[in-house]
Amino acid sequence: MASKSQKDKLIIEFPEAKLHALEFCMQEKGADLSAATNEFVQGLYEKYVPKLMKNFLDSRETQQGGDEQ
Repeated sequence: MASKSQKDKLIIEFPEAKLHALEFCMQEKGADLSAATNEFVQGLYEKYVPKLMKNFLDSRETQQGGDEQ
């Protein structure tokens, strides 16, 4: 069984009033800011990280999962 990847925090600065407005409007539409942000960052990863590096990271994660059995 593969282990879950360790997660790190991403901190961004954004104007407070705009953030509150964004959260309010997203909530009105049933959307989640955290989920939308995660999807956006995943898209950046898919766009900019080369396939070779993705394969390397995937193999490391799979290998670490095998070590825990």
